[in-house]
Amino acid sequence: MHAGGNLNELSPTFDDRVARGDPAVRRSRSLNWNTGIEFDRRKWYTPVIFAGHSSRDQRRSHSYWISSSLQFRVASRFSASADVYYEKSVNDDEWFDNVTPTSGSMTSYTFARLDQSTFGMTGRVNYTATPTLLMQLHAQPFISSGDYSDWRELDNPRAAKYTNRFKPYSSADPGGFNVREFRLNTVVRWELRPETMPSRASAIGMAR
Repeated sequence: MHAGGNLNELSPTFDDRVARGDPAVRRSRSLNWNTGIEFDRRKWYTPVIFAGHSSRDQRRSHSYWISSSLQFRVASRFSASADVYYEKSVNDDEWFDNVTPTSGSMTSYTFARLDQSTFGMTGRVNYTATPTLLMQLHAQPFISSGDYSDWRELDNPRAAKYTNRFKPYSSADPGGFNVREFRLNTVVRWELRPETMPSRASAIGMAR
Protein backbone atom coordinates (compact mmCIF):
# COMPACT_ATOMS: atom_id res chain seq x y z
CA MET A 1 0.00 0.00 0.00
CA HIS A 2 1.07 3.57 -0.67
CA ALA A 3 0.02 6.90 0.82
CA GLY A 4 1.46 10.39 0.68
CA GLY A 5 0.68 14.07 0.72
CA ASN A 6 2.14 17.55 0.30
CA LEU A 7 1.46 20.98 1.74
CA ASN A 8 2.99 23.68 -0.45
CA GLU A 9 3.59 27.44 -0.36
CA LEU A 10 3.75 27.68 3.43
CA SER A 11 5.57 30.99 2.99
CA PRO A 12 4.75 33.60 0.30
CA THR A 13 5.94 32.53 -3.16
CA PHE A 14 5.60 34.28 -6.52
CA ASP A 15 5.43 32.73 -9.99
CA ASP A 16 6.75 34.80 -12.93
CA ARG A 17 5.48 32.31 -15.55
CA VAL A 18 1.83 31.84 -14.70
CA ALA A 19 0.75 35.03 -16.53
CA ARG A 20 2.92 34.30 -19.61
CA GLY A 21 4.40 37.78 -19.19
CA ASP A 22 6.04 40.27 -16.81
CA PRO A 23 3.92 40.24 -13.61
CA ALA A 24 4.80 37.73 -10.92
CA VAL A 25 1.65 36.28 -9.34
CA ARG A 26 1.43 35.22 -5.73
CA ARG A 27 0.65 31.54 -5.26
CA SER A 28 -1.80 30.36 -2.63
CA ARG A 29 -1.23 27.40 -0.37
CA SER A 30 -2.05 24.03 -1.85
CA LEU A 31 -2.67 20.59 -0.43
CA ASN A 32 -2.60 17.28 -2.29
CA TRP A 33 -2.67 13.65 -1.26
CA ASN A 34 -2.68 10.26 -2.95
CA THR A 35 -3.14 6.66 -1.95
CA GLY A 36 -2.98 3.35 -3.75
CA ILE A 37 -2.53 -0.38 -3.57
CA GLU A 38 -0.53 -2.84 -5.66
CA PHE A 39 -1.33 -6.53 -5.49
CA ASP A 40 1.03 -9.50 -5.61
CA ARG A 41 3.37 -9.15 -8.62
CA ARG A 42 4.41 -12.80 -8.41
CA LYS A 43 1.10 -13.88 -9.95
CA TRP A 44 0.41 -13.94 -13.69
CA TYR A 45 -1.88 -10.93 -13.28
CA THR A 46 -1.46 -7.85 -11.08
CA PRO A 47 -4.16 -5.22 -10.37
CA VAL A 48 -3.02 -1.73 -9.34
CA ILE A 49 -5.24 1.19 -8.29
CA PHE A 50 -4.38 4.73 -7.19
CA ALA A 51 -6.44 7.82 -6.35
CA GLY A 52 -5.67 11.38 -5.33
CA HIS A 53 -7.07 14.82 -4.56
CA SER A 54 -5.72 18.37 -4.56
CA SER A 55 -6.97 21.74 -3.38
CA ARG A 56 -5.56 25.28 -3.71
CA ASP A 57 -6.46 28.94 -4.32
CA GLN A 58 -8.25 29.03 -0.98
CA ARG A 59 -10.32 25.98 -2.06
CA ARG A 60 -11.54 27.59 -5.28
CA SER A 61 -9.40 25.20 -7.33
CA HIS A 62 -9.61 21.46 -6.72
CA SER A 63 -9.32 18.13 -8.49
CA TYR A 64 -9.55 14.42 -7.96
CA TRP A 65 -8.25 11.57 -10.06
CA ILE A 66 -8.27 7.78 -10.17
CA SER A 67 -5.93 5.48 -12.05
CA SER A 68 -6.15 1.71 -12.35
CA SER A 69 -4.20 -0.86 -14.31
CA LEU A 70 -4.11 -4.58 -14.89
CA GLN A 71 -0.86 -6.28 -15.89
CA PHE A 72 -0.64 -9.75 -17.46
CA ARG A 73 2.30 -12.13 -17.80
CA VAL A 74 0.81 -15.10 -19.63
CA ALA A 75 4.18 -16.57 -20.62
CA SER A 76 7.85 -15.66 -20.50
CA ARG A 77 7.57 -14.31 -24.05
CA PHE A 78 4.22 -12.52 -23.75
CA SER A 79 3.04 -9.72 -21.47
CA ALA A 80 0.29 -7.10 -21.67
CA SER A 81 -1.22 -4.29 -19.61
CA ALA A 82 -4.26 -2.01 -19.64
CA ASP A 83 -4.29 1.36 -17.85
CA VAL A 84 -7.31 3.62 -17.28
CA TYR A 85 -7.14 7.21 -15.98
CA TYR A 86 -9.90 9.70 -15.11
CA GLU A 87 -9.56 13.21 -13.70
CA LYS A 88 -12.13 15.86 -12.79
CA SER A 89 -10.63 19.27 -12.09
CA VAL A 90 -11.67 22.86 -11.49
CA ASN A 91 -8.90 25.43 -12.00
CA ASP A 92 -10.07 28.86 -10.90
CA ASP A 93 -7.00 30.74 -12.22
CA GLU A 94 -6.34 29.10 -15.58
CA TRP A 95 -4.40 31.46 -17.86
CA PHE A 96 -6.58 32.38 -20.85
CA ASP A 97 -4.99 35.14 -22.97
CA ASN A 98 -2.87 38.29 -22.88
CA VAL A 99 -4.71 41.09 -24.67
CA THR A 100 -3.19 44.37 -25.93
CA PRO A 101 -6.04 46.37 -27.57
CA THR A 102 -3.83 48.87 -29.40
CA SER A 103 -0.13 49.44 -29.89
CA GLY A 104 1.42 51.03 -26.81
CA SER A 105 -1.56 50.36 -24.53
CA MET A 106 -1.49 48.31 -21.34
CA THR A 107 -1.65 44.53 -21.67
CA SER A 108 -4.46 42.72 -19.89
CA TYR A 109 -3.35 39.40 -18.43
CA THR A 110 -6.57 37.43 -18.42
CA PHE A 111 -7.59 34.28 -16.58
CA ALA A 112 -10.74 32.17 -16.38
CA ARG A 113 -12.25 29.37 -14.36
CA LEU A 114 -11.78 26.05 -16.16
CA ASP A 115 -14.00 23.05 -15.40
CA GLN A 116 -12.35 20.07 -17.09
CA SER A 117 -12.87 16.29 -17.38
CA THR A 118 -10.18 13.99 -18.78
CA PHE A 119 -10.29 10.28 -19.63
CA GLY A 120 -7.36 8.30 -20.95
CA MET A 121 -6.58 4.66 -21.58
CA THR A 122 -3.40 2.86 -22.61
CA GLY A 123 -3.14 -0.71 -23.80
CA ARG A 124 0.25 -2.40 -24.27
CA VAL A 125 1.17 -5.78 -25.73
CA ASN A 126 4.76 -7.11 -25.69
CA TYR A 127 5.92 -10.24 -27.49
CA THR A 128 9.50 -11.50 -27.46
CA ALA A 129 9.97 -13.68 -30.52
CA THR A 130 13.67 -14.31 -29.92
CA PRO A 131 16.25 -12.96 -27.45
CA THR A 132 17.06 -10.23 -30.02
CA LEU A 133 13.61 -9.60 -31.59
CA LEU A 134 10.83 -7.77 -29.69
CA MET A 135 7.42 -6.64 -30.94
CA GLN A 136 5.31 -4.03 -29.09
CA LEU A 137 1.84 -2.58 -29.66
CA HIS A 138 0.59 0.60 -27.92
CA ALA A 139 -3.01 1.90 -28.21
CA GLN A 140 -4.04 5.17 -26.50
CA PRO A 141 -7.54 6.69 -26.71
CA PHE A 142 -7.75 10.13 -25.04
CA ILE A 143 -10.73 12.41 -24.35
CA SER A 144 -10.68 15.80 -22.62
CA SER A 145 -13.35 18.51 -22.48
CA GLY A 146 -13.47 21.80 -20.61
CA ASP A 147 -15.62 24.90 -20.17
CA TYR A 148 -14.32 28.37 -19.29
CA SER A 149 -16.25 30.88 -17.19
CA ASP A 150 -15.66 33.96 -14.98
CA TRP A 151 -13.29 35.81 -17.34
CA ARG A 152 -10.98 38.07 -15.27
CA GLU A 153 -7.72 39.97 -15.50
CA LEU A 154 -4.90 40.61 -13.06
CA ASP A 155 -5.46 43.61 -10.83
CA ASN A 156 -3.14 43.20 -7.83
CA PRO A 157 -1.13 40.01 -8.54
CA ARG A 158 0.80 40.15 -5.25
CA ALA A 159 -2.27 40.51 -2.99
CA ALA A 160 -2.33 38.13 -0.03
CA LYS A 161 -6.08 37.52 -0.44
CA TYR A 162 -6.80 35.44 -3.52
CA THR A 163 -9.92 37.34 -4.65
CA ASN A 164 -8.05 40.66 -4.57
CA ARG A 165 -5.64 39.55 -7.30
CA PHE A 166 -8.23 39.77 -10.08
CA LYS A 167 -10.95 42.03 -11.41
CA PRO A 168 -13.67 41.34 -14.01
CA TYR A 169 -12.48 41.55 -17.61
CA SER A 170 -15.43 40.71 -19.85
CA SER A 171 -18.94 39.33 -19.56
CA ALA A 172 -18.56 37.41 -22.84
CA ASP A 173 -18.52 33.63 -22.84
CA PRO A 174 -14.85 32.50 -23.00
CA GLY A 175 -15.93 29.23 -24.64
CA GLY A 176 -14.35 25.84 -24.12
CA PHE A 177 -12.78 22.87 -25.89
CA ASN A 178 -13.39 19.21 -26.69
CA VAL A 179 -10.41 17.03 -27.62
CA ARG A 180 -10.58 13.44 -28.86
CA GLU A 181 -7.50 11.52 -29.91
CA PHE A 182 -6.52 7.96 -30.67
CA ARG A 183 -2.88 6.97 -31.01
CA LEU A 184 -1.67 3.60 -32.23
CA ASN A 185 2.02 2.67 -32.34
CA THR A 186 3.64 -0.56 -33.43
CA VAL A 187 7.32 -1.15 -32.73
CA VAL A 188 9.54 -3.99 -33.94
CA ARG A 189 12.93 -3.91 -32.23
CA TRP A 190 15.81 -6.05 -33.44
CA GLU A 191 19.06 -6.06 -31.47
CA LEU A 192 22.32 -6.84 -33.20
CA ARG A 193 24.80 -7.93 -30.58
CA PRO A 194 28.42 -7.03 -31.42
CA GLU A 195 29.78 -10.20 -29.80
CA THR A 196 27.89 -12.34 -32.34
CA MET A 197 29.67 -10.70 -35.30
CA PRO A 198 32.92 -12.28 -36.61
CA SER A 199 36.12 -10.45 -35.81
CA ARG A 200 37.92 -8.48 -38.54
CA ALA A 201 40.70 -11.08 -38.70
CA SER A 202 38.32 -14.02 -39.03
CA ALA A 203 36.26 -12.09 -41.58
CA ILE A 204 39.38 -11.56 -43.72
CA GLY A 205 40.26 -15.24 -43.40
CA MET A 206 36.73 -16.21 -44.46
CA ALA A 207 36.95 -13.85 -47.45
CA ARG A 208 40.15 -15.57 -48.60
